[in-house]
Amino acid sequence: MPFVDQDVATQLEGVWTLELVNYAETLKRLGLSPSATTESIGDGVCVYTSPDLPVNRAAGMGLHSPVTAGQMQEIERFFADREMPAQFDLCPLADPSLLELAAERGYHVIRFLDVLSMDLPPQDSLPAVPLGVEIRTIVADETELWVQAVASGFAATDGLDESDANVVLARAAAHSPGVVCYLATVGGQPAGGGAMVLHDHLAALFSSSTRLPFRGRGIQNGLVTMRLKAAASAGCTTASVLATPGSVSHRNLERAGFRVAYTRPTLQR
Repeated sequence: MPFVDQDVATQLEGVWTLELVNYAETLKRLGLSPSATTESIGDGVCVYTSPDLPVNRAAGMGLHSPVTAGQMQEIERFFADREMPAQFDLCPLADPSLLELAAERGYHVIRFLDVLSMDLPPQDSLPAVPLGVEIRTIVADETELWVQAVASGFAATDGLDESDANVVLARAAAHSPGVVCYLATVGGQPAGGGAMVLHDHLAALFSSSTRLPFRGRGIQNGLVTMRLKAAASAGCTTASVLATPGSVSHRNLERAGFRVAYTRPTLQR
């Protein structure tokens, strides 16, 4: 993994901020969140979808220039207009003005997320998919199958209602611009899935889960391998993924060769 300076962090944050925007725009386009909207403020963007989805926050702030008190007020107004507390992702390599203003205005940390990255190795050095597991990209009429598999994996249960946040977010991921979905099957049964989107030389991996009955079979490692091979074949040199610190997903990603580029807190007022 390359040394993570502000240029590298700006590239990573740019990709993940764009994907946050794509979630909101796709949710609105599909009619899943009619009130979804975004607004550019300073270097970053505010995203709102609906009260019950965990993608309502500002991102990308302070990566190209200092943040002003006026911009913070605009962020707070954006969320106040929607009866939501103001939240934003804080890249630790952002301009110090962002953290200073957050402290002055009474923000506090509500969660952490690790941004992981890796240089793509040669395709022939990546491990094989576990025996008994088949992983492939989906065809058009398998989108709903993928949505249910991924949502069930995150929820650790089957039979989810269409309004369940896991189903809504998986459906948005599947229909977002440029996204390729990968389905894992065992004995012909959907066992899990993951998604990937390419931005120039960088591959972003996300929406990865395994259904509860199929865990412990190396499916997540297989999903990572297949996406990394596809990314390398497409000419990408770097891959990135988000994970909760200390989670099983984080452990699996480290085993696959990812390393923490930086830990990103989300702050709320």
